[in-house]
Amino acid sequence: MEDALKFISSSVQKVVVDAKVGPPSYEKGLAADILSVLKRTQCNNCLVWAKSDNLVRDVNKQSQDVPVGYIVMMNFSSGTRTNLLRMRDAQVVGIFHGLVDEAVVKILHRRNKKVYAWTVDDEAAMHKMLNENVDAIITSHPTLLQTSMRDIRKKCLIDGYSLGS
Repeated sequence: MEDALKFISSSVQKVVVDAKVGPPSYEKGLAADILSVLKRTQCNNCLVWAKSDNLVRDVNKQSQDVPVGYIVMMNFSSGTRTNLLRMRDAQVVGIFHGLVDEAVVKILHRRNKKVYAWTVDDEAAMHKMLNENVDAIITSHPTLLQTSMRDIRKKCLIDGYSLGS
């Protein structure tokens, strides 16, 4: 992770560190380890999120300087969505793109949370997320996303809409 952060952090606006919790140690010491790497790499544009709320809380307790986020997704065993507003101190909500709609974005924005849609890898879903006004789109296909953004911008200009910079 350290080499990757050194390589990428200076060339992008935001780095999402998606912390995965698992065996053998699960969450034990993981928050401190992540924060240590962020400090060594001077990743000032890093955001830490995880499916584990406990890990996110630990990161937040140990460093108020590193923005944190939590994940919203479907709980397949119950068929319900995980709680949308469950961490007051988190700045970002990473939400599975299939769960994003105008109402969800409005609720989160009213609570001053950024909405990051994940993982958006097809053009139709990219267009939908752009139209829903999410704050960021996580994708494995950045070139396709850039093309989609250009296409929407071009259509807006053709339709006579003025776009800010």
